[in-house]
Formats: sequence, C-alpha cells, structure tokens
Amino acid sequence: MVTINVTNNTKDTLQKIKEENKLKSIDAVIQSLISIGVNEKFTFKKEECAFELGNTRVTFTDLKNSGKGKIWECENSNLSATLLFKDEYGAFIRFLDGYDEVDCRYFHFLP
Repeated sequence: MVTINVTNNTKDTLQKIKEENKLKSIDAVIQSLISIGVNEKFTFKKEECAFELGNTRVTFTDLKNSGKGKIWECENSNLSATLLFKDEYGAFIRFLDGYDEVDCRYFHFLP
C-alpha cells in the first residue's frame, strides 16, 4: 500500500477541491489530480558502466566529470583506479590490483 503524508495546508486545499467537485473522499481527489497531472510516460535509461571495482561502479559520466588524479578504490580489496589523463576524447586509467600489478586502459568517450 502506498501512503502520502499531507500537511494541514494541503489537506484544506484538498478538502476545498473535494467540495467543489462533489467528490466522495480525499482519495478520490488525489486520484483525479494524478490522472490529470500525470499525462506523460517516462523512460529511464541506465547508464552503462565504464568499469567496476568490486561494488564500485564508474560510469562514463563519472569519467567525464572527474579530474586528473581522481582515485576510485574498492571497499573490500586493494583494487584501485587512478585517472592519469583526460581530454574531450577519452580518459586513460591506471588500475592497480592487490598484487601491485598495473594495468592501463584508455576509455574513449562516444559523442
């Protein structure tokens, strides 16, 4: 069940709408307002992950908004990723694992 908390001011306004439209209850007022006010379908797009470090997800937007030297670390292990270079075309990331082995990768930003 979904509940909506209503302040006293909002309750008074809903009561007036109820009386003006001769509706039976506040629930009927809310249902009529929702059907009037929500007339668009929304779609949500989940951004694809550039890379993951354990439970830490880093998206391309994260890469674009981060500066040189930004470090992402995994909470449960010694994994880390450092942003070494970034321009308008992509980002160069250094990955360090728990055995001190280094892997470098370039992530190209798509237009």
